[in-house]
Amino acid sequence: MDELTIDQLKELVNFYKQRVSDSELNVLQTQLKLKGAIELIAQLEYVKRELETKIFSIENAPAPEPVIVEEPTVQKSKRSKSV
Repeated sequence: MDELTIDQLKELVNFYKQRVSDSELNVLQTQLKLKGAIELIAQLEYVKRELETKIFSIENAPAPEPVIVEEPTVQKSKRSKSV
């Protein structure tokens, strides 16, 4: 390998510093996305448990009493005939 000048070494160091910074930034962004995804999953799990509880209570609720509906009776009005 050829010997590098001081300026070339500086460029090389700067290049690798930039690469590390970019990689660190990518890792941080990925961690933030992952954290958001984990929080969303936790919320979805909570909603799922709530729905399962509601469904269970509906399925195991006692049957409602039957409602007997009587047909209304129509009363004929008694009108007096006027002459």
